[in-house]
Formats: sequence, C-alpha cells, structure tokens
Amino acid sequence: MTSGLHLPLSALVLLVLNSDIRTTAPLNLQIVAGGKLVWTASIQPGEEFDLAYEHSREHSTWIHHYVAMNEGSIHQVSSTFSAFGAGMPLTGATVRTAAGFTIRQSQWLGELRMLNWRPSAITLRYRRKEILIGQRLSDFEPFVVRVR
Repeated sequence: MTSGLHLPLSALVLLVLNSDIRTTAPLNLQIVAGGKLVWTASIQPGEEFDLAYEHSREHSTWIHHYVAMNEGSIHQVSSTFSAFGAGMPLTGATVRTAAGFTIRQSQWLGELRMLNWRPSAITLRYRRKEILIGQRLSDFEPFVVRVR
C-alpha cells in the first residue's frame, strides 16, 4: 500500500506552470523625515497624487501632479500655479484652467526631496484627502516623499 498524494498529470502541469507566476509587491506612498516614517498609505501603479504649497514670494498656490510608477519611482506629469509671471517655469505649453495655469511636463523622479517651511503649508493630496505635511514636521526639517 502506498501513501501520499496522487495528482492527475494535468494538475501537476498546472502547479508547475503557476509556480513561476510573479506578483508585484504592493506599493506604498511614504513621507520620511529624519530616517523615520511619518506617514504611509498603499498606492497602485498609475495612481495619482499631488503636492501643494504656498509659494513664499508670490503667496500663490503651486500644485505639482505626480503618478506612482510600477518600479517604485514617481513621474511628474504637470504643475498648476494660481498665478503666472516672472520666475515661473517656461517649459511646455501653458493652459489656463479653473485652478490657474497648468504646464504639462514629463519628469521621471526617484523620490521627492523637500524642506518643510511651515508658512508654505505643504499638503499631500491623495485619494480625495489632504495630509498636512507641514504641520507634522518641524520648520526647515528635510523630508522625502517616495513610493516603495
């Protein structure tokens, strides 16, 4: 008498074929400061998020639009400014929108390295929520926004 599991040949072939299926690891959108994770949430490849802040000189809102990429990088797709003039980016076509002026720009970034300045009210806009980064960090504290 033999003991053990006996599978039909078709089931064995299916197991072998499925054993090589690679799944992508879940990604997280993270804010890191001082080597510590300050905030995190899951994010899907292709999902959008924005960083908004008040420009110190112009007192106008700047919003940078990003997309999380499969390999854990960030793709900047455009920027929107509530005012436009001297010192503003000149690359790309400028389109007038309800939010101001939008410039399309394609820029591949590994991560976003920033410096907190509380009066600028840096805000992460993600999944219809606003995460007030500027209130979670000290003034002039460096931080990183990344996808991992």
